[in-house]
Amino acid sequence: IIPNPFRRPVATTVFFIGTGVTFWLGIGATLPIEKSLTLGLF
Repeated sequence: IIPNPFRRPVATTVFFIGTGVTFWLGIGATLPIEKSLTLGLF
């Protein structure tokens, strides 16, 4: 049985932030160092 993630909003928020940072750094790792932190947006 999967617990309802909405009962623990803090854990859910931390999970999504961690996932987002992982994807952000993963994409950044494939780019030149000067673009890695902003993904070329700035």
